[in-house]
Amino acid sequence: MNPQSQPVSGASSQPTDQKSFSNDVRPTTQNDVPNTAEDNDLIEKVWVRGAKDIVNKTCNDPHIQSKELNSYKAEYIKKRYGKDIKLSE
Repeated sequence: MNPQSQPVSGASSQPTDQKSFSNDVRPTTQNDVPNTAEDNDLIEKVWVRGAKDIVNKTCNDPHIQSKELNSYKAEYIKKRYGKDIKLSE
């Protein structure tokens, strides 16, 4: 008997059942993502410029950058949606 044709001990000769995996998560397709954002989805340019300014000023200190961006984001959410965001200290 040829040793290469013998199954490896512990290996199953049964094929893997592909249906046993969960199908709850559907991959995103190009049809799911809109080609353009609606006006109410866009962030105003003044907020984008402000975030870019924070990134440029704090590019050497990621801790301060994260803190300032989180504060700026909380301010944006407060003004845009009227919701208060609690910031960690």
